[in-house]
Amino acid sequence: MRKIYLALFLFIFIRGSIFCQNGKIVDKKEIYFTPEAYTNILQLGDIFPNLQKFLQNTPHRAKQVHIYNITYLSDDIKVKGFLIEPRKEGKFPCLIVNRGGNRDFGAWSEEEAWFLLSEIASWGYIVAASQYRGCCGGGGRDEFGGKDVNDILALIPLLEMHQKADVNRIGVMGLSRGGMMTYIVLSKTSYFKAAAIIGGISNLIKWEKSRPDMVDVFKDLIGGSSETAREKLEERSAVFWSYLLPKDTPILIVHGTADKRVPPEQALDMAEELLRVSHPFRLIMLEKGDHNLSDFWPEWLDIVHNWFDNYLKK
Repeated sequence: MRKIYLALFLFIFIRGSIFCQNGKIVDKKEIYFTPEAYTNILQLGDIFPNLQKFLQNTPHRAKQVHIYNITYLSDDIKVKGFLIEPRKEGKFPCLIVNRGGNRDFGAWSEEEAWFLLSEIASWGYIVAASQYRGCCGGGGRDEFGGKDVNDILALIPLLEMHQKADVNRIGVMGLSRGGMMTYIVLSKTSYFKAAAIIGGISNLIKWEKSRPDMVDVFKDLIGGSSETAREKLEERSAVFWSYLLPKDTPILIVHGTADKRVPPEQALDMAEELLRVSHPFRLIMLEKGDHNLSDFWPEWLDIVHNWFDNYLKK
């Protein structure tokens, strides 16, 4: 009997210790800005000419930050991501930035870490960005807003263990699918001082009608479409539960009016819901803006920068 109790204790202790390690970094490797990376970044300017000037400033931003490829624990799964911090000493507010896409499509690249995530960190923030489970060699599987939401929540204790992080001042933002993930995270915690949604998804059922190509993605990652798994899609759609969002977390919504990947109605419908439940928010629609807001760099970043500075630095 004593051996049974001992075995039970060890099982609970081991399982508990694994769970308590959420956010623990198990591998961390600094990446360095190279001429090859700069060449790849500048090539984006050939595709998006309005980004050229912004992209050309990447070396200046690179001098201000350290960028790390990290592997960290979420539940008992090893998840990949990026951690970016200012080079200078001090305590800094934090931003968790949630990516779009699904599986490895849309995953954070090192180039994006240099020209986008480093830009955000250069504002004087520590930035954490998950690739989500099942992506980029990480364990588990992408559930498109299921248990993979824990991979974002695990970044909170990760930041709490960072010596330069002021976790009393932490915000969260999401782009495209990352907007959906951000809404779900907000429904689970009031930890964040402010949030921003850029081209985000708020209604998967309505989105499926405008993007029938997503049906197979929903079937693979969620387990069905609006016809066969409507409840699961609603669980990932903030328009159905806007009342769950903490009113102490103001939300900025930025969306292009010509967005064909995530139609602007996703932002307008969510704004209407937030208005209905008296949630503090700001809606900014950028005229003729596409999904990447290609014609609005760095304008949309300036909007986001001012938003978070207002709530995290004042």
